[in-house]
Order: sequence, then C-alpha cells, then structure tokens
Amino acid sequence: MMQPDVLNLTLSDATRHLPYLTYARCIDAADRPAQHSGDWPIAGDVYPVRLDETSQALHILCFEGFYPYYNLYAIQRFELLADVWLN
Repeated sequence: MMQPDVLNLTLSDATRHLPYLTYARCIDAADRPAQHSGDWPIAGDVYPVRLDETSQALHILCFEGFYPYYNLYAIQRFELLADVWLN
C-alpha cells in the first residue's frame, strides 16, 4: 500500500470531534532528521497541538509535513501549556 505524500492534521480536523485545543511550547528543536521535509518547530514558540497517545507524540496543527514524518513530533520536544475549550 502506498503512503500518501501529505497527511496533516488541520485545526478543523482536530476540533471536529474534540472541542478543545492543546497548546505546547517547543523546548527542543535540535536534531532535525536528515530526511525530514516540511515545517519544523522553533524552540520557544508556542503551537496548537493534538496529542497522539498511542505513539507518545503530538501533531502540530497547521504544520505541513511529508512522508514518513508528516507533522508528528516527539512529545519530549515540547512543554504542554494549556487546554483551551472552544465552547
């Protein structure tokens, strides 16, 4: 089965089923994988994210990433700040 070139999670996708956003600050932007193409977080910046509990990673919403990493990042690179409910 072929992998799609782009598989990204948008704000709309993330809030369709869960009416809140989680915000996280990037604390480690070092060691970008050589094969990574697409957006990369900047240390100190705050991003809306969605946690992926099964893989202990998070998606940075609205980031664009390509196969095989997409917009999925190690949770250890971030400090979770707050959940903001949209209702």
